[in-house]
Amino acid sequence: MVMVRIILLCFSLAVSLCLPAQSSAVFFGKVVDTSENGMYGVNIVAYNESGRQLCYAISDAEGYFTLKPVGGIAYIRFSFLGYETQTVKYNPAVNTVVVRMKETSFQLREVSVKAERISERGDTLTYSVAGFKQIQDRSIADVIRKMPGLEVKPNGSISYQGKSINHFYIEGLDLMGSQYAQASNNISADKVESVQVLENHQAVKSLRDIEFSDKAALNIVLKDDAKSVWTGLADIGLGLAEKSDGFLYENRLMEMNFKKNFQTLLLYKNTNTGTNIADEILSLSDLLEYRGEANIISLLDLGGPAFDVERYTFNKSHLLSGNWLWRTGKDSDLRIQASGLFDSEEQLRKSSTTYLDLDGSPVITEDWNVESRRKEAKGEITYTLNKERTYLKSISKVYSDWNVSHGNILYNDRLTALSVKPYKRMVSEDLLLSHTTAGGNVIQFNSSTGYTRLPGQLLTINGNSQLLDMDLFSSKNHVQYKKKFGALYFDNMMGFDSRYQKINSTDWKLQQLYWSPSVSMRHKGHELTAKTKVSYVNQLLDNSGNGAADKLRSSDFWIEPNLNWRWEMSPTSKLILDYRLTADPYDAKKLVTEPLFTSYAQCTVGIGEPETQFAHSLSASLTYRNLLYGLFAYLRPVYIHNIGNILYSGELDSGVYNMVATSGRYSTDSYIVDGRIAKNFFWANTTLGIGGGVNSSESQMLVSGVLAKNRMNVYNASLDYSLKPVKGISIQGESKMMICNRQEKTAPYNESGVIDWSHSLGVNFNPAGGWIFSMNNEIYHSNEKSFGVNSFCDISVGYKSKKWELSLVADNIIGNSVYEQVNVSSITRFYSMTRLRPREYLMKLSVDL
Repeated sequence: MVMVRIILLCFSLAVSLCLPAQSSAVFFGKVVDTSENGMYGVNIVAYNESGRQLCYAISDAEGYFTLKPVGGIAYIRFSFLGYETQTVKYNPAVNTVVVRMKETSFQLREVSVKAERISERGDTLTYSVAGFKQIQDRSIADVIRKMPGLEVKPNGSISYQGKSINHFYIEGLDLMGSQYAQASNNISADKVESVQVLENHQAVKSLRDIEFSDKAALNIVLKDDAKSVWTGLADIGLGLAEKSDGFLYENRLMEMNFKKNFQTLLLYKNTNTGTNIADEILSLSDLLEYRGEANIISLLDLGGPAFDVERYTFNKSHLLSGNWLWRTGKDSDLRIQASGLFDSEEQLRKSSTTYLDLDGSPVITEDWNVESRRKEAKGEITYTLNKERTYLKSISKVYSDWNVSHGNILYNDRLTALSVKPYKRMVSEDLLLSHTTAGGNVIQFNSSTGYTRLPGQLLTINGNSQLLDMDLFSSKNHVQYKKKFGALYFDNMMGFDSRYQKINSTDWKLQQLYWSPSVSMRHKGHELTAKTKVSYVNQLLDNSGNGAADKLRSSDFWIEPNLNWRWEMSPTSKLILDYRLTADPYDAKKLVTEPLFTSYAQCTVGIGEPETQFAHSLSASLTYRNLLYGLFAYLRPVYIHNIGNILYSGELDSGVYNMVATSGRYSTDSYIVDGRIAKNFFWANTTLGIGGGVNSSESQMLVSGVLAKNRMNVYNASLDYSLKPVKGISIQGESKMMICNRQEKTAPYNESGVIDWSHSLGVNFNPAGGWIFSMNNEIYHSNEKSFGVNSFCDISVGYKSKKWELSLVADNIIGNSVYEQVNVSSITRFYSMTRLRPREYLMKLSVDL
């Protein structure tokens, strides 16, 4: 009986798509029993004359409900297990009703029960882990990948309906901050009861119902036996690789404790199996405005094929991380995070690069042998006070690394040494203070300040050593006052930003004073916001250290308008349209006039005077979800018109590709479309996803004094699926296609497109008890017929009990030793041949602590 009730509740929760609102009335009511007690969980469904379900509601704990009627409603039906169904004829002139439910009894001769996989309550979707978990899944990230509407990127970031989540909670607390991949990749799926998606999540209590958020947050709900106790995992993996004298290892030690007032996750990992563990301490969130700066030079990265890095990465990696969170009060908490990484990676590759933008399309051949070592340490302290009217958040960060790459390259049959040391030191402080008055007015202060030091050294192809002395300082500060008048919100923001960059003997400074007024209105499911940003900007470029006679100054007024319209078309679909004009000043990296090597064989010369690039962007976001059909979909087209792109002149001189900025400027149009449909089926617990996108962008270059224009088009499509057709068998697979095509607009030559396909299929078998057999297959091929088909096969056998698991894994049983591919960019056609990992055997023991 209980399970039948759950099924009926789930069914009514997911009732069909509501049509766009045609009536402004709101239908209120209360459902009571014969004793006049409010009834919780009664299903309220509206129908039209033909019996089609239009919209729905569920009564709360006191029996009350609210229904937003749509056009065409004929009657409303009230149902609850064990009670007679009541039908009320809909009258638009009446907006309140009290419905009395009468008990009844009936017999069920035979009941077939299926577990509820997704449920909804308000703005919260709850995914049952048991409903999506398959035999092979170990971490909660493995299960999230199968949940429709959710996606997990290779770097560990999670998105809902195509947009990155803005928070990752564990039992309602933000322990991990922007480094949540540590938790999602390491918390066992067996310890998690459900995954909640908090739609339109506004983390600041005092801003709820004032500032709209179109992003979602994730909350991990643990099982009772994983709460308020110390739990953990210990993994030991040892093995051998063919054609290698060394041992393989993959180990992990993790301890966790998730209490109401204290949480911690401690982790140590090491591996030399090719697994990328560095992504687990990446800052995945985009919440902070100040994000530090990247070095002009970087570690030598040969890249690799378009498949899992474990196939071609030869590494020795160690990761140590600690995360602690204390509830310091009812509405406050303190979080401390610290991590260290050591990663050594060897890379071997042969390649040839054809420069399509140069006369005669010269070809450069390279034979690489490189080792890169990363030594990184960082820490973060975050204090948060989140009351009903007051919000305070302070984030202090420090970061330091000691990275280096060295090796040799056979460059056009000439042996050359390689060396690059792109060091980075950073400290930053972010402070946000917000207060909401009793009348709904908001006062805010925001300050984000950071200093980054980027010393570096690079050995160039001509044997010279380039020393880099780079300092960056940024301070962004604003005060904001938001006043409410009925359905209108008027917002005034005043701010001052200051930026400073020093690259060797070139200094660049920017000071920006701005005022940003805005007005927003909400009415009948619509929210319209109009704002602009008016700035007075001073820029100073001092190139005197490079022999320039004068300091160059620039003073400008910028006006950056923004118009945003959000329409809640129905309970299942939303539309967002956004237009904005943005101004982006060229920083010192593009202004410096001294030849600056960005890699061992590429040199750039900047424009030498302060300038600004402007961009018009128009974007849309259409999302749809219907729990009745288990269907999630989104479509996001974007159009960008860039004004003031720097026109570079490209030439190849003694093996160095030089890009010299000219006085010419040009405009470009870019088109981006991204979409996905995912559906959950009851049959075989199947989840099916189809996605795709287009990215089309323009670029221009001067070649021997002649303007060359080209457009780069990238198309991609994907199909992913998971199912359990019969008890004890699970199947998971994915197919992808990518087309890269370069169109030359000013010459008769067009580069033929490159088409790459990849397919993966995993079959897992649980014949009896805890035995698990798995086979994972991958196939890669392209339209380059000479490369043939590359295939791989991994197999494993293991036994899993409640507390431990023992398995034997054999990777690359069938596979290639090298992989060939072709990539096309706006200026090059790049052929590469990458060494792949050999056949490997690993014995793993995992113990639940």
